[in-house]
Amino acid sequence: MKYFLDTNMPIGYTIIHDKHHENASRFIEKHSNSVFWSNFVEEEYLNTFNDISKSIRHFLDTIESILENNEKNFDYYLEFENFIINKTKHVPLDEFKKLKILENFWKDNEFAHANCENIYNNFVKFNRNFNRIYFKRDKNLNGIMKLHDCGRDNYLNYLNFALKLNSWGVHSPDYKIILDAHDCGIKHEELIFVSADGKIFEALNGHELSFLKIMEFKSCN
Repeated sequence: MKYFLDTNMPIGYTIIHDKHHENASRFIEKHSNSVFWSNFVEEEYLNTFNDISKSIRHFLDTIESILENNEKNFDYYLEFENFIINKTKHVPLDEFKKLKILENFWKDNEFAHANCENIYNNFVKFNRNFNRIYFKRDKNLNGIMKLHDCGRDNYLNYLNFALKLNSWGVHSPDYKIILDAHDCGIKHEELIFVSADGKIFEALNGHELSFLKIMEFKSCN
């Protein structure tokens, strides 16, 4: 069995603070010998990974600045969490990732009662080492994923299919990714398309999909 992955799957694997991380990581590790992406998905992954990394860097640097000038002690985690979340509302990062990062920081240091200086010093170390986690997982991912080299604009070879999918509510870039999977399925029989995006499955539900060389559409959630 071969699996073609939507972009949210490799993102979920690499970004350990992503809401899809556990499911995406488990799936990719289980099927590490048979997971594919295309030129377009790989490029979208890299762009998304870079954007998320920049937003997280902004979040971490903002927290470090806040803690450097903070004189408040925290008796328990939720007090710390509420303080930081309220101070970082302007940072363009989804709250799920913010909360996961804060939880990991607190657990890594096993704070019971933490004074402001102790928290700041430990956060500086946490911030300095943070990117290593993502870069290591990105390297691992690139050693796992197999490239279906169909070119960045492969969907143009199946323009009628693209128009049909778009009319169903499967818009770009989703129809481009599905048609890359279709092209991959021509070469690899019994191909399964895997995504963490429920909206794709909702849009496809009830439609005749036999024109696609995709045996199954599967959710990793």
